[in-house]
Amino acid sequence: MKSAIGGALLCVLASLQPAPAAQCAARTPEFLAEVLTKYYSARNLAALDGLGLRAGTVTLRITHSISDDVDRVFKVSRLSNADAILERYSKDGLPGANVWPLDACSANKCEFHGSQLHNNLFLSSFTFRQVAGCSRITGIVLEDGD
Repeated sequence: MKSAIGGALLCVLASLQPAPAAQCAARTPEFLAEVLTKYYSARNLAALDGLGLRAGTVTLRITHSISDDVDRVFKVSRLSNADAILERYSKDGLPGANVWPLDACSANKCEFHGSQLHNNLFLSSFTFRQVAGCSRITGIVLEDGD
């Protein structure tokens, strides 16, 4: 009887342990930036849902390169919903999904900088937080070069 209870207790304790480090898809914000840019450029943010790279609800903000008061803000529970928003936002494949070079990552934000182009929607920055040693997306900012 004691061994059955001990075995059950071990199973319960094992299930409460944090996931091993090998299961962390993005240890560093720079690696998260690399993955995000790859899937954003391919217009496939939904693929990130399966990788566990988002921390709860993500804020998607689309800013305008010319006007400061035209921001569009969306809260999405899955990045596949962000894909749907961007699909509705585009017409005939425009604006194009582009990424500037990564400039820097700080404590909770990575920024990209470059020259603006007409009819392009650039990944401008994203925010993240560390969850159990893994970087996870909390917000994405896109700049419309209309």
